[in-house]
Amino acid sequence: MLNWRFLSNEIRKDDEKAFEYIYQTLYPRLCAFANQYVNDNNAAEDVVSDVMYELWRKKRTFESFESIKAFLYVSVRNKSLSYLRKQNISFKHSEEIKKTSTESFFKEHLIEEELTGILRQALDQLPEKARKVFELSCIEGLKYKEVAEDLNVSINTVKSQRARAIKLLKELLEGQVLWIFLLNLLK
Repeated sequence: MLNWRFLSNEIRKDDEKAFEYIYQTLYPRLCAFANQYVNDNNAAEDVVSDVMYELWRKKRTFESFESIKAFLYVSVRNKSLSYLRKQNISFKHSEEIKKTSTESFFKEHLIEEELTGILRQALDQLPEKARKVFELSCIEGLKYKEVAEDLNVSINTVKSQRARAIKLLKELLEGQVLWIFLLNLLK
């Protein structure tokens, strides 16, 4: 799919386009991740924007894309917790945040965000009708009849577009074992 090593090398060389691509790709994932802490979309966006600025400032210190991602997620978590402290969030809420800030919680949500991001990137490459049918039937869990009514198409069109979406996603997600396994369950 994408050569992340190349992008991380280009960022170290001040390539703004490489940085912009990483920003566009990871920004939504990082905002969702931050929002799990701060529970405020605007605050989450501010946190992520600040962290992305720090990434650009420190771009020459990263040896790999993995180190960039680790920096981003750890920084977003820390900056989110700092935001909560500054906002004087109630003691009870901050205690809940401390519990959810454990390493296992962090890793679990990091993996979830990464998997969701991978799927979202693949979905964005599908033809519009196939993507809409897949999202409604597989992600939102609507029945074929409900999807057909919602999109004003026949049930057979829903079935064929769903099958097409699954086939295309398998091709796009080649090498992503977990997603391929889950897509095989949808047949």
